[in-house]
Amino acid sequence: MRLRVGTVLKLRRWILRLITVTLFIAFLLVYHLNQWEMETRSQWEKRHINNNWKYHYKNGNTVFQQAVGNTNKPRDIGRKQNFLAALVPVDIKGAQILKDIKRRKGKTLDWTKDGNISKMTSYKHWNDNIKHKLRQLQVDIFNQSRPPDSAYKLNVTLSDTISLDRQVPDTRHLSCRTINYASSRSTLPKSTVIIVCYNEALSMLLRCIHSILNRTPPELLAEIIVVDDASKIQNLKEPLDRYVNLLSKVTVVRNKHREGLIRARMLAARMAKGDVLVFHDAHTEVNVDWLEPQLLYLQQNPSHVVQPEVENIDAATIEYFPSSGKMRGGFGWDLKYSWIEIPKYELQRRSSEADPIRTPSIVGCAVSVNRAHFLETGGFDEGLKIWGGENHELAWRTWLCGGAVVTLPCSRVAHVFKPFSYSFDGDRERIVSKNVMRIAELWMGNYKQYLYATVRAYKFKRINFTDADRESIRERKKFFQIKFKECKNFGWYLKTIVPEINIPPENADVFGEVTNDRSRSCFNIRSDGYIDLTYNCFITRTRPENELYIDTSGHLRYRNLCVTLLYPSLLLHVDPCGATSKIQTFWSMHKFAPSFGRITIGIVDKGKHKTYCIEQVTCVLEPFVDRQMPQAMPCNDENRFQLWSFTYKMDYSQVY
Repeated sequence: MRLRVGTVLKLRRWILRLITVTLFIAFLLVYHLNQWEMETRSQWEKRHINNNWKYHYKNGNTVFQQAVGNTNKPRDIGRKQNFLAALVPVDIKGAQILKDIKRRKGKTLDWTKDGNISKMTSYKHWNDNIKHKLRQLQVDIFNQSRPPDSAYKLNVTLSDTISLDRQVPDTRHLSCRTINYASSRSTLPKSTVIIVCYNEALSMLLRCIHSILNRTPPELLAEIIVVDDASKIQNLKEPLDRYVNLLSKVTVVRNKHREGLIRARMLAARMAKGDVLVFHDAHTEVNVDWLEPQLLYLQQNPSHVVQPEVENIDAATIEYFPSSGKMRGGFGWDLKYSWIEIPKYELQRRSSEADPIRTPSIVGCAVSVNRAHFLETGGFDEGLKIWGGENHELAWRTWLCGGAVVTLPCSRVAHVFKPFSYSFDGDRERIVSKNVMRIAELWMGNYKQYLYATVRAYKFKRINFTDADRESIRERKKFFQIKFKECKNFGWYLKTIVPEINIPPENADVFGEVTNDRSRSCFNIRSDGYIDLTYNCFITRTRPENELYIDTSGHLRYRNLCVTLLYPSLLLHVDPCGATSKIQTFWSMHKFAPSFGRITIGIVDKGKHKTYCIEQVTCVLEPFVDRQMPQAMPCNDENRFQLWSFTYKMDYSQVY
């Protein structure tokens, strides 16, 4: 009996041990599966949220649109249609999406597992008492009443929860990280950082300031001047003053009346103490060793203009994303800023990834100049109102009058690219239109006709100069003639600095990239002459190699070639104009807006007239099976895959 009792007790102990071990193993499995799931979702977000979440603003509420993979695909001809898209309405202050992002922000936002973290915790010269006061103030001012997130066009609710001293990845190339600036810092000029804000999100502005103080050697920073351009949001008043009073080297200057970005920057430039002026938007964040490359370059080249490699802070997730490093600044013929792929001739000119990149224009959110040279040569043109065009004017003036404009890849600054980023008092389109017309009159010479033909093609953009405007332009030209003696013409700039830009033909009705309204893909000219579609095209980017136009004679042209319709496949092909064909074709644009509508092609074959519309399809013909292609199809008023837009409507009758 004793043996049986002992056996039972031993068996019970072993069972308890087995249960304990099993529970422990189960706990480990659950824990690691959860970690794996969070890591997987984090990686998914890094790949997809920044690329696929677009936000729009309707009735003051933000609406996030998620495109799952490549969902905007057209129908297969003869196959079943399959469309997938999701619109998720979100009230920002109680967003279901943000709950998940906030829960995992340690993973997705702090980059703690990245091996190349910028070394920064908090400004090393702040004592513990100041740090404590700053933290208390942050709790107070971020909980104060403010406008909804949609008014800022970014996720302020999430921004308010993220540390102002957060870590960001060191995204520089290895050749930049090996450069040691310690020995040269004592000889470098001092800088003044100028930040203009108008109704800016306070946490974004303060994170911008913190990043500068944390990642800038004190001996290189003379001051930070924050210009409040008559903001109406109350937390940019007394709360900002209280906070800045605890920071060294930071001054807030307040305009009594709205001056606009350009004049506000010039106000601070004239007050500045530093030898180098650094102009930053209020929603930027600097990276490690961001300033030293700029100061070193401007010390050696005081007549040049520099900008950092501009990276991205996602407006929805506030994540820091590195730049591709493949783009440089350019412009469209309406003088909107655009990204253009760095051409091969510029890549071949550079011997190292750390070498400067010559750029035709600058993005404007982060730019540095030698203060003395900048002010002596006219600064920003204060004849430009509010915002718009000042980046091109500075870049063109510099290139044409003896200087150069470069991007420094060893200097990294991230920026929130917001839609309609700057607010206007007045008609935004008319203000910007007059700004770019002024720049054209100052610098473009005979090439200004292309600006006028694109901008004034739209009635709401047609604005005329007043007598005062014309006199101001004459005075500005006279100033440059005296100051520079002789500047090159705009034709030299196009041929030498940006030869990849195509000049619109004077017989063009519409011109530029051809973009599908439904999928946002655009025409791509293949090496074999066929036209397929690419998703490597965006509103803010241009690919000059894929620009086409419909002329006034009814031809769809690619440079000196013509687009023809292959029969019976009805695919598009580029051929020499006038090539022998049994089929006559007449191209036109059935417009719903000046540069938007259906591309139609009229065909005369053996005396029979037919009309087709160009549609994006998933091709079922060899050798292009499953490839996205434009194809001539029967017209269908309800099919958005038959709607296209060209970059520009050209109206040469409006040349001013």
